[in-house]
Amino acid sequence: MAIALDLGNPGDITDYSSLLDAVRRWLDRGSDLDPILSTFVANSEAVINRTLRVPEMETSATLSGSGGAFVLPLDCLKVRAVIASGRPLRATSPNALADQSYRGDAFALQGRSLLTAPTTSSVTVAYWQRVPALSTANPANWLLDQHQDVYLYGTLFQAATFIIDADAAAGWSALFDAALSAVQEAGAKARFAGPLVARSLVCEGIGGSPAMREFAPYGRAVPINVPGADIPEQWDRTEW
Repeated sequence: MAIALDLGNPGDITDYSSLLDAVRRWLDRGSDLDPILSTFVANSEAVINRTLRVPEMETSATLSGSGGAFVLPLDCLKVRAVIASGRPLRATSPNALADQSYRGDAFALQGRSLLTAPTTSSVTVAYWQRVPALSTANPANWLLDQHQDVYLYGTLFQAATFIIDADAAAGWSALFDAALSAVQEAGAKARFAGPLVARSLVCEGIGGSPAMREFAPYGRAVPINVPGADIPEQWDRTEW
């Protein structure tokens, strides 16, 4: 005799508690995994923060420091730009920044520290912000509000991996990846209000292959397929 389970749907998830309830229903294992459900959610968030770069994750902060050294915000995933005294600073390495022959406004990252040259006491940092972690004390965030399926599929993938159910893990992983890709694509469309159009510029390169690629609408030319090419980190494709 078949037993019907009321599994609900991702749209029923409105906060942390209802997320855990949905995970329990889909796992259909009673309460044996309850003590570690929060770990599954946290592990999912680790993957989310490594993967997503969408407008909702963009923010900025003004930092105070001394001797041109600043501590990055705890929720900073990646620095996008640094401005000091109204001037944008360009990214370089700590070694280059420390070189006395170096000239020009620049910054470097060293661990969780941001260093500037010349030294300054205040900078504004634009950065990618970590998705606020869900918990009993913080039951909701923008990602859960807008994309409940990302959390549901990610948490179920972590649970299936833990209980060594390879088939279930593969299925939930595929759904999790698809949901993440959809969120990333939606973010790109929201930013540019249209499809991203690329056109190639054929230049001299290795074996006559295209050595440059120019992306509309900003016309930034970025070297590709060139051994040793140093592509600035701030030219992250997600910012075009």
